[in-house]
Amino acid sequence: MPEPQIAEETLQQPFVEPFEPTKVDEPQQEVSRRPGLLRKVWRAYIRALDERPIMVKSATSFFGFLTGDLLAQGLAGRGFDVFRCLRLLAFGVTMDGPVGHVWYNFLDKNIMPKEPTSNKAVVLKMLADQLLWAPFFSCIFFAFTNTLAGHPEATIPAIQNKLIPMMLANFAVWPIAHLINFKFIPSQQRILYINCIQVAWSAYLSNLSAARVRTST
Repeated sequence: MPEPQIAEETLQQPFVEPFEPTKVDEPQQEVSRRPGLLRKVWRAYIRALDERPIMVKSATSFFGFLTGDLLAQGLAGRGFDVFRCLRLLAFGVTMDGPVGHVWYNFLDKNIMPKEPTSNKAVVLKMLADQLLWAPFFSCIFFAFTNTLAGHPEATIPAIQNKLIPMMLANFAVWPIAHLINFKFIPSQQRILYINCIQVAWSAYLSNLSAARVRTST
């Protein structure tokens, strides 16, 4: 059988790729790298939580209160009060983060520890937090910020005048937030979750604290 003849011009044609590789421009490459960077940051945060829980939770509260106060003062439009901001930051770092760490661990260890995310356990933790802890810690807030402002004598009047409105605002936000918290959020990440919600709450506390200081001066 004779061999098939191949045209000479066919042999001389250069090989052509069936398709050209897609070129990804630099902005798209940047976008594709961002999820990896975020994962690394998140893993580093979780690792730091395991190694230094109180320090990391204090830092988390620092940024939560800082963001909330900047938001509050920005919306108020009266200029930036550095000392007001510093009082809130001091409370977040020394009280909210460390004491919150102890409180949430206490709840997990003492309220149905074998079934920590059962509906009953979640409701009991929320009630303990809102009916016992929230009023007590609010009084601590008044005492702390008044003392740093140089007016410790204003603590009792502030509690008398501000605690009930503060609790009413608290009950509009935190019961639902804590049902989600105790049901779905791992214990080590609760301060982070709380501070995400607390940005708006910190703005409210900041304005409340500033109003109290203006009244006492």
